[in-house]
Order: sequence, then structure tokens, then C-alpha cells
Amino acid sequence: MNQNQLKQLTQQAYDEAHTLREQPGMGEVVGRMTLLYGPPQLHPDLALVSFQGGAEDPSPSLRTWPPRLRYLDSPYRFGRKLRRHFADAGLSSVLESGTVALAAVFPEAPARDAAKWMARTGPRAEWRSFSSVWVRRLLRAMKPKAVLLFGQNASVSLGIDKDWHDETIIPRRGRVFARGWVCGAPAVYCHHLSQGCKDEEVARCLREIGLLVDGGHARGA
Repeated sequence: MNQNQLKQLTQQAYDEAHTLREQPGMGEVVGRMTLLYGPPQLHPDLALVSFQGGAEDPSPSLRTWPPRLRYLDSPYRFGRKLRRHFADAGLSSVLESGTVALAAVFPEAPARDAAKWMARTGPRAEWRSFSSVWVRRLLRAMKPKAVLLFGQNASVSLGIDKDWHDETIIPRRGRVFARGWVCGAPAVYCHHLSQGCKDEEVARCLREIGLLVDGGHARGA
């Protein structure tokens, strides 16, 4: 696959998401949608996967990807924390030029509604299934050197929550670190930055990402 083919595939994801939104019952649960937070790239250093956007941005849903990674300029909490932690880890250049970012669930929702989007049936479950299929497809097409996944909801949505190893689990907080594979790329699990993740835990995750990005890694199945 070349860059033009990747763009065509990514645009297909956007077109299908907007078509799905028009189906009875599917649009009623959607305010704004985000698929990618920046341009698609072939063989990026890093792919970030978070559960879903927090619905802070009042602008209409985009019909294609934004021209620049939104986290580089975002005034919202997740973006600010992401920039700070990447700078502390010496990975600012990776974030600025070598990172793609995707939402595991395309419709945005505030964090207080996250549990609703983990429903097993209904339109939210259908959106979650549709989104996860496309995220996996796009990750396999882009082939990042590493994947950094934030939070259990994203992990469950992609169907990989039982596949992590080398886990660090904190009582009453759950998993804060793990290693694994996502769509053929080595992956690191990190507790969500907006949900009480401690600085030292993020630093550990990014040290691991730094090793994967700088040193490469044999790809898994």
C-alpha cells in the first residue's frame, strides 16, 4: 500500500461513518465524530489510540482528517498533558512529525458518559463495533513501529483486553502499564491521562515507547 491508497482507505472510513450516522437510530446518539486526530501516515513511529473524544470541541464533525495532529495545538486537558509528557520523555519530535492518532470509538462523548458507550447492545454497541473494525484495518494498513493505547475502554473495544502481559496493576485503580501487540505492532498500555494517571506511570510507558521507536522491534502476528 502506498500513501495515496492509504488516503483512499481512510477516506472510505470517513464516508462509511457518515453514512452510518444517517441510518435510523444511529444518528440520535451522535453529536460530533472523530476518526483520526491528524493525517494518516504509512509506517509512522507511533500510533496513539484513545477511547473517544471528549466532545469539548463545538465545531461540526469533519468529513476527512485534519491537516495537522490536533494534539499539537489542543487547549484541552488530554492534549496539554500529552505534549508535556512527550516533552519530558524527549519524544516531542515523534509527537510532532511521526505520530498518528485514532479514536477507538468514533462518536465523541464526555467522560461521564463512557459507560454508556460500553453497552453490549443498541446503537452505541453498533458504533463501537463499526469503529473497532475500522481502527484495526487502518492500523494494519499504516503499520506503525509502536502503538500506545490509553485506557481499558479502548482496550476492550478493540478486543485485546485479555492479551496484555507484563502488567502492572494497582489496587482500586487497575492496570496502569502492560506490554502487548496491536495489529502486528508492539504496543504499550497506559492508564488514561485524563483519569488520574500519575506522572511516573506515564513516564514509564513513554520510556518503553522510546525503546520501541528508536530500536525497532520484531513484529508479531
